[in-house]
Amino acid sequence: MTCQLLFAGLLFAFSPGHVYRSSDWGSIWELAYESPDKNLFFTLTAADTVIYFCKNIGC
Repeated sequence: MTCQLLFAGLLFAFSPGHVYRSSDWGSIWELAYESPDKNLFFTLTAADTVIYFCKNIGC
């Protein structure tokens, strides 16, 4: 969870894209990111996704 929050915080702080939380997904911690050019979209809802990003940013 710490890594997920760190990564989400970095997106909020430094990304020109759009990061948002949707309560429709059922969890306050489930986040999604969409790049400005719409070519990149991912969610941090799945454990596999969080683990992937954690490995790549060195959590």
